[in-house]
Amino acid sequence: MQLRLRGLSWLELARRIEVSSQAVQQTAAGRPSIPIERALADQLGVEPEELFPEHWSPTGERIPKERAALHRAKNTRFATSHHVEKKGAA
Repeated sequence: MQLRLRGLSWLELARRIEVSSQAVQQTAAGRPSIPIERALADQLGVEPEELFPEHWSPTGERIPKERAALHRAKNTRFATSHHVEKKGAA
């Protein structure tokens, strides 16, 4: 949404921060990347915590990459059933 408000695209942002548009899209989709998150936040004039709240704890600490998916899952309505299905399938 912020991209549209600023008249930017994924491709334009990627060019500005000198990474691939796929890297920007993956980061925006939830794949943690601290350098890309910081660069995107700088381009948009916000803090990384505002842009990617799912990667930060309520106390303002960075959630380690390994735990980001678990943290995201804990904060969704269907997390429990999804987690149980995956665990049972393994």
